[in-house]
Amino acid sequence: MFEVYTEEYIRNRLLNRISDSLSKMEGTILWEIMNSVTIESKEIYSEMENIYNQRIVSTATGDDLTAVCKDFFGVNRKTATKSAGTVRFSGTNGTVISSGTIISTDNGLQYITTATGTVASGYVDIEAKSVNSGFANNVAIGTVTKLVSTISGITTVSNITAMDSGTDIEEDEDLSNKIDKSLKILGDKGYAGLGKYQLTIPIKRNKREYKKDKTLAKTNNQLISRKRIKIEHVFAYMKNFRILQRLNYYKMNKIELFFQSIANIYNLSKF
Repeated sequence: MFEVYTEEYIRNRLLNRISDSLSKMEGTILWEIMNSVTIESKEIYSEMENIYNQRIVSTATGDDLTAVCKDFFGVNRKTATKSAGTVRFSGTNGTVISSGTIISTDNGLQYITTATGTVASGYVDIEAKSVNSGFANNVAIGTVTKLVSTISGITTVSNITAMDSGTDIEEDEDLSNKIDKSLKILGDKGYAGLGKYQLTIPIKRNKREYKKDKTLAKTNNQLISRKRIKIEHVFAYMKNFRILQRLNYYKMNKIELFFQSIANIYNLSKF
């Protein structure tokens, strides 16, 4: 978890770096300068926290969560969909209903025809869809009854099927929950013990385990290797940070912060 320090903590750290031979009491010029630096530093920490949180599934929201799920897990957010159904136009035979004709409900929900039709035997049935996406556009039979623009020869209009299948955009919580279900760990026998987390662990197989089909073994290994190489690249990137070579000097909470910070630097470098 990213740690955001309080202004008091930041200010004291800055003042403690200054020699005690100088006056650092509140109200002095030195204190005022350090206080200004403190305020700016606090804002920077807050922005860093926001960036950090927007790269993690459990804390990211909106477009940031969409990007994290897609780019790192291959999981897409379900988009909002439009409702659809069949609308009957009744009137004079030979009257043409053009594709793109707009009809609506009493409360203003609008639908648009997706095909052209001609009245015969007193009516014509044409498919239509909602102008806007979302669940709110799902309505019952007989509720789409108004022509937005008058059509000569048409006396009545009404949907003869429910206008349905409209859905809202997937909520953040539902999208996040899909990650848990789709998550897979690419590992080998050196990652023993992950089974307790109920995660799928594709293990790279030895050809001898596919005695009857060596081609399958080779193909399987190549597919896994192509995915794992991305992880190996991250490990190689992390090794460039010297601080990870001195982990025995730090407490566990600091070590965790180092790894999280470097991982986020790597993630940000890819955007």
